[in-house]
Amino acid sequence: MKKSVRKKLADYRAIILDMDGTLYYQLPVRLYMFFFLGFYYLLRLPRFKELLILRDYRRIRENGVFAKCENFERRQYQHLADKYYLPYETIKTGIEYWMQDAALGAVSLARDKNLISLAQRFQANGGTVIVYSDYPVSKKLEIIGLQPNFQFYSGDSEIQCMKPDKSGLERILAITGFDSSEALFIGDRYEKDGKCAQSAGMDYIILPQNYFIRRKYFEMLGM
Repeated sequence: MKKSVRKKLADYRAIILDMDGTLYYQLPVRLYMFFFLGFYYLLRLPRFKELLILRDYRRIRENGVFAKCENFERRQYQHLADKYYLPYETIKTGIEYWMQDAALGAVSLARDKNLISLAQRFQANGGTVIVYSDYPVSKKLEIIGLQPNFQFYSGDSEIQCMKPDKSGLERILAITGFDSSEALFIGDRYEKDGKCAQSAGMDYIILPQNYFIRRKYFEMLGM
Protein backbone atom coordinates (compact mmCIF):
# COMPACT_ATOMS: atom_id res chain seq x y z
CA MET A 1 0.00 0.00 0.00
CA LYS A 2 1.29 3.44 -0.92
CA LYS A 3 0.29 6.19 1.45
CA SER A 4 0.95 9.80 2.27
CA VAL A 5 -0.95 10.53 5.46
CA ARG A 6 0.10 13.21 7.92
CA LYS A 7 -2.91 13.18 10.24
CA LYS A 8 -5.41 10.88 11.87
CA LEU A 9 -8.55 10.24 9.89
CA ALA A 10 -10.67 12.26 12.34
CA ASP A 11 -8.48 15.32 11.69
CA TYR A 12 -9.56 15.56 8.06
CA ARG A 13 -12.72 17.44 7.16
CA ALA A 14 -13.39 15.37 4.04
CA ILE A 15 -12.50 12.05 2.49
CA ILE A 16 -12.59 11.57 -1.27
CA LEU A 17 -13.22 7.98 -2.32
CA ASP A 18 -12.55 6.36 -5.67
CA MET A 19 -15.26 3.89 -6.70
CA ASP A 20 -14.00 0.98 -8.81
CA GLY A 21 -11.58 -1.22 -6.88
CA THR A 22 -11.93 0.96 -3.79
CA LEU A 23 -15.54 0.85 -2.60
CA TYR A 24 -15.76 -2.66 -3.98
CA TYR A 25 -13.18 -5.36 -4.71
CA GLN A 26 -12.60 -5.43 -8.44
CA LEU A 27 -11.33 -8.99 -8.95
CA PRO A 28 -14.65 -10.77 -8.16
CA VAL A 29 -16.48 -8.37 -10.45
CA ARG A 30 -14.01 -8.90 -13.28
CA LEU A 31 -14.26 -12.67 -12.94
CA TYR A 32 -18.05 -12.45 -12.98
CA MET A 33 -18.00 -10.28 -16.10
CA PHE A 34 -15.44 -12.53 -17.81
CA PHE A 35 -17.70 -15.57 -17.50
CA PHE A 36 -20.90 -13.61 -18.11
CA LEU A 37 -19.56 -12.04 -21.31
CA GLY A 38 -17.97 -15.29 -22.44
CA PHE A 39 -21.18 -17.28 -22.05
CA TYR A 40 -23.33 -14.50 -23.53
CA TYR A 41 -21.29 -14.14 -26.71
CA LEU A 42 -20.58 -17.84 -27.06
CA LEU A 43 -24.29 -18.15 -27.77
CA ARG A 44 -24.16 -15.11 -30.08
CA LEU A 45 -21.01 -15.61 -32.16
CA PRO A 46 -22.17 -13.32 -35.02
CA ARG A 47 -22.06 -10.43 -32.50
CA PHE A 48 -18.49 -11.17 -31.38
CA LYS A 49 -17.45 -7.73 -32.65
CA GLU A 50 -19.18 -6.24 -29.62
CA LEU A 51 -16.54 -7.86 -27.40
CA LEU A 52 -13.82 -6.16 -29.44
CA ILE A 53 -15.57 -2.84 -28.97
CA LEU A 54 -15.63 -3.32 -25.19
CA ARG A 55 -11.96 -4.31 -25.23
CA ASP A 56 -11.04 -1.19 -27.21
CA TYR A 57 -13.15 1.02 -24.96
CA ARG A 58 -11.27 -0.23 -21.90
CA ARG A 59 -7.95 0.39 -23.62
CA ILE A 60 -8.94 3.90 -24.62
CA ARG A 61 -9.97 4.71 -21.05
CA GLU A 62 -6.85 3.19 -19.49
CA ASN A 63 -4.52 4.89 -21.97
CA GLY A 64 -6.19 8.26 -21.51
CA VAL A 65 -7.09 8.75 -25.18
CA PHE A 66 -9.02 12.05 -25.44
CA ALA A 67 -8.96 12.16 -21.60
CA LYS A 68 -8.05 15.85 -21.46
CA CYS A 69 -10.42 16.90 -24.23
CA GLU A 70 -13.75 18.62 -23.70
CA ASN A 71 -16.56 16.07 -24.09
CA PHE A 72 -13.91 13.35 -23.94
CA GLU A 73 -16.44 10.56 -23.49
CA ARG A 74 -18.37 11.54 -26.60
CA ARG A 75 -15.09 11.58 -28.52
CA GLN A 76 -14.27 8.09 -27.24
CA TYR A 77 -17.65 6.76 -28.36
CA GLN A 78 -17.34 8.48 -31.74
CA HIS A 79 -13.84 7.06 -32.23
CA LEU A 80 -15.22 3.54 -31.78
CA ALA A 81 -18.25 4.25 -33.96
CA ASP A 82 -15.93 5.37 -36.77
CA LYS A 83 -13.59 2.41 -36.30
CA TYR A 84 -16.35 -0.23 -36.37
CA TYR A 85 -18.69 1.56 -38.80
CA LEU A 86 -21.57 1.54 -36.35
CA PRO A 87 -23.99 4.30 -35.26
CA TYR A 88 -22.83 6.41 -32.32
CA GLU A 89 -25.93 5.50 -30.27
CA THR A 90 -25.35 1.78 -30.81
CA ILE A 91 -21.83 2.10 -29.40
CA LYS A 92 -22.96 4.28 -26.50
CA THR A 93 -25.92 2.10 -25.51
CA GLY A 94 -23.91 -1.13 -25.61
CA ILE A 95 -20.99 0.22 -23.59
CA GLU A 96 -23.26 1.81 -20.98
CA TYR A 97 -25.10 -1.45 -20.48
CA TRP A 98 -22.02 -3.63 -20.06
CA MET A 99 -19.95 -1.10 -18.12
CA GLN A 100 -22.68 0.25 -15.83
CA ASP A 101 -25.67 -2.08 -15.57
CA ALA A 102 -24.58 -5.68 -16.20
CA ALA A 103 -22.14 -5.84 -13.29
CA LEU A 104 -24.30 -4.21 -10.60
CA GLY A 105 -25.23 -7.48 -8.92
CA ALA A 106 -21.57 -8.47 -8.65
CA VAL A 107 -20.63 -5.00 -7.39
CA SER A 108 -23.15 -5.38 -4.58
CA LEU A 109 -21.67 -8.70 -3.49
CA ALA A 110 -18.07 -7.45 -3.77
CA ARG A 111 -18.58 -4.16 -1.90
CA ASP A 112 -16.07 -3.31 0.81
CA LYS A 113 -18.34 -3.27 3.83
CA ASN A 114 -15.55 -2.07 6.12
CA LEU A 115 -14.75 0.96 3.98
CA ILE A 116 -18.42 1.80 3.48
CA SER A 117 -18.97 1.57 7.24
CA LEU A 118 -15.95 3.79 7.82
CA ALA A 119 -17.33 6.40 5.40
CA GLN A 120 -20.71 6.32 7.13
CA ARG A 121 -19.12 6.76 10.57
CA PHE A 122 -17.04 9.63 9.20
CA GLN A 123 -20.25 11.30 8.00
CA ALA A 124 -22.00 10.66 11.31
CA ASN A 125 -19.14 12.47 13.07
CA GLY A 126 -19.59 15.55 10.90
CA GLY A 127 -17.16 14.76 8.09
CA THR A 128 -17.90 15.10 4.39
CA VAL A 129 -17.73 12.08 2.08
CA ILE A 130 -17.06 12.65 -1.62
CA VAL A 131 -16.96 9.96 -4.30
CA TYR A 132 -14.94 10.70 -7.44
CA SER A 133 -14.56 8.19 -10.26
CA ASP A 134 -13.58 7.98 -13.92
CA TYR A 135 -16.78 5.98 -14.49
CA PRO A 136 -20.40 6.87 -13.64
CA VAL A 137 -21.11 6.29 -9.96
CA SER A 138 -24.82 6.83 -9.26
CA LYS A 139 -26.07 3.28 -9.88
CA LYS A 140 -23.12 1.70 -8.09
CA LEU A 141 -23.57 3.94 -5.05
CA GLU A 142 -27.22 2.95 -4.86
CA ILE A 143 -26.43 -0.76 -5.06
CA ILE A 144 -23.69 -0.65 -2.39
CA GLY A 145 -25.77 1.48 -0.04
CA LEU A 146 -23.57 4.56 0.34
CA GLN A 147 -24.95 8.09 0.19
CA PRO A 148 -22.02 10.49 -0.05
CA ASN A 149 -22.38 14.22 0.47
CA PHE A 150 -21.10 14.76 -3.06
CA GLN A 151 -20.50 12.51 -6.06
CA PHE A 152 -18.52 13.30 -9.17
CA TYR A 153 -17.79 11.50 -12.39
CA SER A 154 -14.97 12.52 -14.73
CA GLY A 155 -17.47 13.05 -17.55
CA ASP A 156 -19.51 15.58 -15.54
CA SER A 157 -19.70 18.99 -17.17
CA GLU A 158 -17.81 20.59 -14.28
CA ILE A 159 -14.97 18.02 -14.37
CA GLN A 160 -14.27 16.96 -18.00
CA CYS A 161 -10.95 15.21 -17.44
CA MET A 162 -9.79 11.82 -16.20
CA LYS A 163 -7.38 10.92 -13.43
CA PRO A 164 -4.46 11.35 -12.91
CA ASP A 165 -5.05 14.87 -14.24
CA LYS A 166 -5.30 16.96 -11.08
CA SER A 167 -7.68 19.48 -12.67
CA GLY A 168 -10.76 17.42 -11.82
CA LEU A 169 -9.73 17.08 -8.19
CA GLU A 170 -9.00 20.79 -7.93
CA ARG A 171 -12.45 21.59 -9.35
CA ILE A 172 -14.04 19.24 -6.83
CA LEU A 173 -12.25 21.00 -3.98
CA ALA A 174 -13.39 24.37 -5.31
CA ILE A 175 -17.00 23.20 -5.62
CA THR A 176 -17.12 21.59 -2.17
CA GLY A 177 -15.18 24.38 -0.46
CA PHE A 178 -12.27 22.37 0.96
CA ASP A 179 -8.56 23.06 0.88
CA SER A 180 -6.34 20.21 -0.29
CA SER A 181 -4.85 19.96 3.21
CA GLU A 182 -8.31 19.25 4.69
CA ALA A 183 -9.10 16.19 2.56
CA LEU A 184 -7.81 12.63 2.28
CA PHE A 185 -8.03 10.72 -1.00
CA ILE A 186 -8.61 6.96 -0.73
CA GLY A 187 -8.12 4.91 -3.90
CA ASP A 188 -6.75 1.63 -5.18
CA ARG A 189 -4.31 2.65 -7.95
CA TYR A 190 -1.30 4.85 -7.42
CA GLU A 191 -0.89 5.57 -11.14
CA LYS A 192 -4.40 7.05 -11.20
CA ASP A 193 -5.61 7.98 -7.69
CA GLY A 194 -2.26 8.47 -5.95
CA LYS A 195 -0.72 10.64 -8.65
CA CYS A 196 -3.90 12.68 -8.93
CA ALA A 197 -3.94 13.41 -5.18
CA GLN A 198 -0.19 13.98 -5.06
CA SER A 199 -0.33 16.52 -7.89
CA ALA A 200 -3.13 18.36 -6.11
CA GLY A 201 -1.14 18.49 -2.85
CA MET A 202 -3.50 16.12 -1.06
CA ASP A 203 -2.82 13.26 1.36
CA TYR A 204 -3.77 9.86 0.02
CA ILE A 205 -3.99 6.14 0.75
CA ILE A 206 -3.80 3.45 -1.92
CA LEU A 207 -5.58 0.34 -0.69
CA PRO A 208 -4.62 -3.19 -1.75
CA GLN A 209 -7.15 -5.38 -3.52
CA ASN A 210 -6.60 -8.33 -1.18
CA TYR A 211 -9.38 -8.41 1.43
CA PHE A 212 -7.24 -9.67 4.33
CA ILE A 213 -4.32 -7.34 3.64
CA ARG A 214 -6.69 -4.39 3.33
CA ARG A 215 -8.24 -5.14 6.73
CA LYS A 216 -4.78 -5.15 8.32
CA TYR A 217 -3.98 -1.75 6.81
CA PHE A 218 -7.23 -0.36 8.17
CA GLU A 219 -6.21 -1.58 11.64
CA MET A 220 -2.70 -0.13 11.28
CA LEU A 221 -4.10 3.25 10.30
CA GLY A 222 -6.67 3.27 13.09
CA MET A 223 -9.50 3.18 10.57
